[in-house]
Amino acid sequence: MSPSEIKRAVALLGAMKGPAMTDAHVQMYTVGFFSQVSDWVGKAVIMKAIQTLTFRPSVAELWQIVQEADGRPAPDEAWAMVPKNEEDSAVWTEEMRLAAGAAWPLIVAGDLIAARKAFLDVYEREVRLARQARRPVQWSPTLGYDPTGRTVALMDAAERGRLDPEDVRRLLPPSEEVCERARKLLEGLAAKTAMVRQ
Repeated sequence: MSPSEIKRAVALLGAMKGPAMTDAHVQMYTVGFFSQVSDWVGKAVIMKAIQTLTFRPSVAELWQIVQEADGRPAPDEAWAMVPKNEEDSAVWTEEMRLAAGAAWPLIVAGDLIAARKAFLDVYEREVRLARQARRPVQWSPTLGYDPTGRTVALMDAAERGRLDPEDVRRLLPPSEEVCERARKLLEGLAAKTAMVRQ
């Protein structure tokens, strides 16, 4: 998280029930958690803590929130999201990307049963390692040739909070090719994001 966002997050933690916050507590939260996550993840974890916990969480409890709701799809869901040809677009996690790399030669060969097995083996291992290392989920687009499919994938990711609306706006086809509903949705999501950042 950026220094300004870390300051806000620590202030919110300080407002929760618990012992008075000391400089040591601030450093512990900063070094142990907030400096290791993105602004989006940090804000989501703080909101979850405020909404569900009575007392100020420890650093370990913050990481537990990340792991319990880290946003990584279940293995079969992840496989269903992976593009099966070069026309399809998707927004995937780093673990999905690595697993798709192992499965891609089998997908190209047309052996989807073996491809699925290869994907699941790698995906489950990578998710386990990521959670053990307490790495937050990272979403990124993989764009295929079909512009309509690209728009659908990017818009869905924006709606789900997986990509920043401004990043999505830059990746979409020229504005004349994007429907009015899509533009309005992105503007609304961008406005909500701006409010959260204030």
